[in-house]
Amino acid sequence: MRTLHLTSLPLTIAILAGCGGSQTPMLQLSPQVPQSGKSWMLPGSSSGDLVYAASGANVYIYSYPGGKQVGELTGFHDALGACSDANGKVWITDAAGNYTGGSLVEYAHGGTTPIATLEDQGDFIPIACSIDPSSGNLAAANHIRGGAEYPITVWTNAQGSPTYYQRTLGVAANDPFTIAYYKSGDLYIRSMRYKKGEAWLPKGGSSIEQFNVRKHGYYARDRRYLVIGGELRGKKEILTLYSLNGASGTVEGKVTLDFIPSVCYPTGPFAIQGSELATVCGSKIAYYKYPSGGSSITIISNVDATGIAISLAPSHSRTRR
Repeated sequence: MRTLHLTSLPLTIAILAGCGGSQTPMLQLSPQVPQSGKSWMLPGSSSGDLVYAASGANVYIYSYPGGKQVGELTGFHDALGACSDANGKVWITDAAGNYTGGSLVEYAHGGTTPIATLEDQGDFIPIACSIDPSSGNLAAANHIRGGAEYPITVWTNAQGSPTYYQRTLGVAANDPFTIAYYKSGDLYIRSMRYKKGEAWLPKGGSSIEQFNVRKHGYYARDRRYLVIGGELRGKKEILTLYSLNGASGTVEGKVTLDFIPSVCYPTGPFAIQGSELATVCGSKIAYYKYPSGGSSITIISNVDATGIAISLAPSHSRTRR
C-alpha cells in the first residue's frame, strides 16, 4: 500500500481502508499501465459513467458498474483526493513536490487534458475537495505546513483567487481529511487529529465553527443528506444519513454495506452519485447500489487510492436520491 511521505498527515490518509464483499460473483480487475506513460482513455468510454481513483502520480479511471479500467491520468506529483460536480467534471487535488503547497486540476468527463488548474498557497497542501451544488464553489481541505490556522480554501464558482478560512478559537479543525458540501451550501469538515474534530463552515460565513454531530468517518453527500461512514458492525459497515440544520443534525436512515474481511475492510473514502456508490477498500475499490447497500456489485483489485469520485456521463439522468 502506498504511504504518503509526510509524517504529519492524518493517519487515515496514509493507511486507507474501505469496504466490499459479496455473496454474488465479484469482478477482480487491476490497473493497466500503458508503456507510454501518457494520459489515455479508451474510445467510447466517456459515453458511460466513470469512477476516478486518485493514486499518487496517477489517477485511474474505471467504468461503472462494470469496473473495467478505461483510462488513466498521469503527471501528478501526488494525487490525494477527487471530487465531481453535477455535469461530470472532476477535480483532482495534487500535492506539490516536497509537499510545498499544491493545486487542484479539473478534467471534463472522460477528458485526458486539464481544462483548469487552481493553485493553493505554499503552506497549504490540498488533501480532499468538494463542490457546492448550490453555487458551484470549490472547497479544498488543507494540511498546513508551519501551523497556520486556515484549514479550508474556497474558490468562488471554482475559479479566480481563493479565500482561506480560519477556524474559530477552540474548534479542532486542523488537518481535515474529509469534507462535503450540504445542499444548503454549508460545508462540513472532519479532522482526524482530534476527538472533537467535527466542524462546519456556514454558507456566507467568515470562519469555521464547531459541528455537533459526533461521528468519526469519511463524509459524502447525496441529494438530501450528509452521509457519514466508518461505523462497523461485524462484517458490515453502516453509513448514517443526516439531515442538517447548521451545527446540528438528525439521523434519517442508515445504509448497510456488506464486506468480507479477507477481501477488503471498511471506513475508506467513498462517493455517491444517484444510485451509484464507490468506496476505497484498502488496495481495492468496491461498488454498491445506493441506498439499498447489501452485497457489493463489483470489486476492483490492486488500486492504491486515497481519493475517489464518480463522474456521471452527459447522457446520464441527473435525477438523484
